Amino acid sequence: MALRTVVVTCMLGHVLCRRAAADYIRAHPSDFLPYLQAEEDGPAARALASGGLEGYCALVEGSSEWGGQLEITALAHARKRTIAVFSATAPLLVTGEEYADNGPRLELCYHKHYYGLGEHYNAVVPS
Repeated sequence: MALRTVVVTCMLGHVLCRRAAADYIRAHPSDFLPYLQAEEDGPAARALASGGLEGYCALVEGSSEWGGQLEITALAHARKRTIAVFSATAPLLVTGEEYADNGPRLELCYHKHYYGLGEHYNAVVPS
């Protein structure tokens, strides 16, 4: 039973994070639309072209489609937490620095090629 609880909690956490990011983007469209409209191809561009900002937010909220810096920024603001992203091929990315006093920053690592998953983020847990 404990394993099932952990799996459900992780899945629910994933869903809630995606919903929080989508809700923040919906509430602050002018912060995100210029970047979204610059996308020329891919699922996000198609969702935006066919359904506008709501179509894009529905993709973020209701799928496992790739999320990137825009979604991480939206999540930092939605949760009022600093998020740091580590990568072997890029400098440290920190967003939401204005929330540094709200608790320890959330840390992620970015993997360009992660087994069969392709681009992927993982949480970093201090030892």
